[in-house]
Amino acid sequence: TLEEKIGQLMVVGLNGNTIDDHTLVMLKKYHIGGFVLFKYNISNVNQTLELLNDLKRANSTNPIPLFLSIDEEGGKVSRLPDSFLELPPAKKIGDINDKDISLEYGKIIGKRLKSLGFNMNFGPVLDVNSNPKNPVIGDRAFGSTTETVIGNGILVMNGTRSENIISVVKHFPGHGDTNTDSHKDLPVINKELKELKELELAPFIKGIEQETDGIMIGHILFPKLDNKYPATMSIEVITKLLRERLSYEGLIIS
Repeated sequence: TLEEKIGQLMVVGLNGNTIDDHTLVMLKKYHIGGFVLFKYNISNVNQTLELLNDLKRANSTNPIPLFLSIDEEGGKVSRLPDSFLELPPAKKIGDINDKDISLEYGKIIGKRLKSLGFNMNFGPVLDVNSNPKNPVIGDRAFGSTTETVIGNGILVMNGTRSENIISVVKHFPGHGDTNTDSHKDLPVINKELKELKELELAPFIKGIEQETDGIMIGHILFPKLDNKYPATMSIEVITKLLRERLSYEGLIIS
C-alpha cells in the first residue's frame, strides 16, 4: 500500500534501551523501514542483542525485514558496548595505508555488528579531510588526499560488506572542506562541479563503481549546485548529480 511504502522510507530512533508502546506503533501502524541505535540505546552486549531480537520479533508479521543500523566508524564515533576493544580512528588506518589491514578493519567492524544482530552500518566515511579547520570530520576521514581515502575507505567498505552488513558510505558529495559542524549549523561549500569531481566526489565515484550498498547525503549547502536547498533536500544533488550523472541506483539516506 502507499502507506507501507511511505513507512519504508523512514529509519527512526528509540528512547531508552527497550521496546516501548511508541516502538510498536511505529512498526504495526506505520510499517517503518528500520531503526538506528545510538550510544544511549546501548548498555551492554546482552541488552543490545535482546533489543534487536525484540525488534525483529515485533516486526515478524511484516513481510519486509527491518534495517537495524548504527554509526560504527571506529575512533570517536563508536556506539558499541564498552566490552569491545576500542578501534583506532580512520586516519590511523589511512596513515598505515596497508591494504590487508584496511580490509581487516572493515571485517572487524562487520563481525562485531553481525554478532549483535545489526545489518546496516553508516560508514565508512569517504570524505577527504582537506580543511584543517574542519570541526566534525578530522580523524574520521582516512586522510587529506583522494588517494588515501579511496585506497583505504573502499577496502573498509568491502570488508564490512563481506560480513553481510550493509555499508552506507558518507557524506555525499563531501563534508571534508567545511569549517562548520552540520549538526549545529549549515555549512556552505562554494565549489563548482568540476572542483568537486577532482576532490570530494572521487571516493564516492569509486564507491559507486564498487557497487556500494548505500550513500548518506551530507547536510551541506552547495550554492553552485543548488542555491536554495542543502544537499539532503536537493533534487540537483540527489537526483541530477547522484542518480543521473553518476548513475547510482542504490539506497540513498539523509
